[in-house]
Amino acid sequence: MPALFVIKSGGSHSVRLYGIEFFFYHSKKYDKLKVAKNVEQHTGPGWKAMNILITGNYKNLKGIVVMLYSLFMQEPGEVNVYIPAVKTDDENLRYLSMYVESWQGKRLIPVQTDINIWNMWEENGGISIEEIYRLCSKLDKNIQRILCLDTGIVVKKSLDELYNCNMQGKIMAVCASFTGENILSLKDGSQFDTGIILVNLERLNEISEPDELNAVDIVYMGWDQYNLYPYKYYMDREAASRGELRFADREEIEERSNNLEEFQRRYIDITKQLAKEAAVIHFTEGSSPCNPERTDDEMYDSFDMYYEDIETDALYQYRCVTEQVAGESSLPVLIYYGVTYCYNILNDILAQFGAAFRRKGMRVIYYDEQIGDVAGLSRYFGRRFKAVIGVQSYLFSVRLQSGEYIHDNILGPKFNIVLDHPVWLHSQLMNVPSDYYVLTHDSNYKKFIEKYYTGVAETFILPPGANQMVVEKEIDYDNRKYDVIFIGTYGDYKAKEDMINSCQEDVKAIAWEMVDILLSDCRLTYEEAFRQTLNNNDIVLGDKEFFDVFSKMTPVFHYVMYYTRYKVIESLLEAGVRVEIWGSSWKKSPVAGHSNLIIHDDITPEESYGVMADSKISLNIMAWHKGGFTERIANSMGAGAVLVTDETTYDDGALEDGVNYVAYNLTHLDELVVKIKELLEDDDKRKSIATRGREYTLKNNTWDRRVEDFLKLYEE
Repeated sequence: MPALFVIKSGGSHSVRLYGIEFFFYHSKKYDKLKVAKNVEQHTGPGWKAMNILITGNYKNLKGIVVMLYSLFMQEPGEVNVYIPAVKTDDENLRYLSMYVESWQGKRLIPVQTDINIWNMWEENGGISIEEIYRLCSKLDKNIQRILCLDTGIVVKKSLDELYNCNMQGKIMAVCASFTGENILSLKDGSQFDTGIILVNLERLNEISEPDELNAVDIVYMGWDQYNLYPYKYYMDREAASRGELRFADREEIEERSNNLEEFQRRYIDITKQLAKEAAVIHFTEGSSPCNPERTDDEMYDSFDMYYEDIETDALYQYRCVTEQVAGESSLPVLIYYGVTYCYNILNDILAQFGAAFRRKGMRVIYYDEQIGDVAGLSRYFGRRFKAVIGVQSYLFSVRLQSGEYIHDNILGPKFNIVLDHPVWLHSQLMNVPSDYYVLTHDSNYKKFIEKYYTGVAETFILPPGANQMVVEKEIDYDNRKYDVIFIGTYGDYKAKEDMINSCQEDVKAIAWEMVDILLSDCRLTYEEAFRQTLNNNDIVLGDKEFFDVFSKMTPVFHYVMYYTRYKVIESLLEAGVRVEIWGSSWKKSPVAGHSNLIIHDDITPEESYGVMADSKISLNIMAWHKGGFTERIANSMGAGAVLVTDETTYDDGALEDGVNYVAYNLTHLDELVVKIKELLEDDDKRKSIATRGREYTLKNNTWDRRVEDFLKLYEE
């Protein structure tokens, strides 16, 4: 496959039109396109394929398919999969070969196996070190090393580091055994887990029989990284306090623990962290989510999501390849996860969207763009999806060296969710594959995209919904800790002021005139204010010229957005209203230290929902979305706080100012102060609006409703 690259953007320059030089400004925060080195492909001269030996028979076909799917998703390079086989004409083996070879650079190689070994696997669920030795000794002598994997394995991260580790001249790299189960034992008493065994075949071929193996031939690797068990053992805290990672049976812990409930809670927290960081999770028969006889245990919840995320799609792909299923209704939704700025709210939106799809019975695949980057997309080439969805994702704009967009090889409609003004995503929207659509929350953004970004097939209004945590929360309208809250960052408007003032005089005059127009009527969009500025100066521009010059005015946009946000907070503080802000950046603002202001540290989206649910009024100051409906609007109303937000022309026929929310005009902040004080003084009015706001949200603005709306758009 050809190497990949992305289009260069960034930097600054100026453009002169009608005697006026306008500055060119790129916001790296919103325009993620960047210069990228060619993505190294795991093919061609100098690259050695990864060799895998499945230590189980293919009668456990489901487990093998899931394990291989998880492995191939993490390893885009060449992989040789060796599998024990009694006979090579078995139908399941033929189907499995079709499945493996449907992945680029992957192949299945049967290893002739004695029927007695096969039967032993079925009886014992595993094999001895003697049988691993015999299987490995049958392999091509040119193979230097091979990684033995159980069928209960789920691979979460690339195994390259493990596969290429320094084996120090030893025969095997293994995991120590902590549970006392699923272990192999050597003659000298050494024990290790069977899930993952990395074998140095060059060294293995130097011994004549497995009895020659002993502890000096073994390198131990990280259990918590490469062979993590979701099992019913609890960490031995006493041993852990001595720096030892040991496990004890639950009954043993119950006998020794003074506070078992607290102990279990801590252990679950530990296992969640281990599950998040682990490269491999090893599901034994007793802990497998597929085992109907498995005992319910909260601890399993930390691990099951990793299995469930891939199981359905792995089996579906297998059935497709082997021509056992067809039809678009079963196609999965591919979601690009990993955009971490804005307090991780974009990932939260994607997670909620995906969860709602799943509640509708649809299959969802999450691709973490921070981990997989561009190279990992090759695994989806030629595959069809019901939809490919991202939030302001640069991945849609990536091209092959041939100039072809990557996403023209990933089949199905592509939907990029645009939450900021489109001009801040100029490179993304100018460089789009075929079958590309935009979902936005603002009617003005929809019009702007339709006029200036003709490569976009169509733009739809689909605002974010309320988080499911908010939807399911039990609401108390009476007992609320905070009066007025604001959750968001402080933008340094003075820095933007300096940027404008550094321009040449004629540009500076135009820019400040546009600022004055926007601040004198905050209902205007940026483009309306810019057109008015041009008219005042008798400058006539065609659509293309207007767009080219307008797109260079982003410092003005940032200035008015940051300045009005600061003025809203200042006006309330000066009027004697106590405001609590979550956003440490406010410690650098001019109002820091004001007696009516309490500044809290940054919080996660999940934490913010609890704050909203404990607040009487949730203040919202939008990023100049004049026709928008944001996730903060939905979550504030859903959490039972009175939403007080700057005016928006968004109209779904049910959002009513003074009925289920309160709007204010950014140009007349004295009116905002009056409205806030009235709400704080009149509990009945506050609770009435808050109650209707939550009712409105549960009816119109859940993510389940958003999926229904999306599917209607999709069908149309």
